[in-house]
Amino acid sequence: MLYMRPAAKDAKRDPRMTKVIKRGIDPHDLLRTRTAQLAMRIPPQLKALAEKAAVDDQRSLTSLVEKLLVEHLKAKGYLRK
Repeated sequence: MLYMRPAAKDAKRDPRMTKVIKRGIDPHDLLRTRTAQLAMRIPPQLKALAEKAAVDDQRSLTSLVEKLLVEHLKAKGYLRK
């Protein structure tokens, strides 16, 4: 994952970050947790089975899909293990 840290002065100038900084939270941590959306179409039966698997694993469907994708990318060498 490519992440470029903005200058600290830029985060401090942003009025939306005032409360975050006052609470002692590093504004750069918030930037790292932003996520990208991924929309996809799958057969309804596959979605139903995936939802059941997610519940059995005590995860959301999104969390399960992310876990499986990360495992696949690690196995194929795209991500470091």
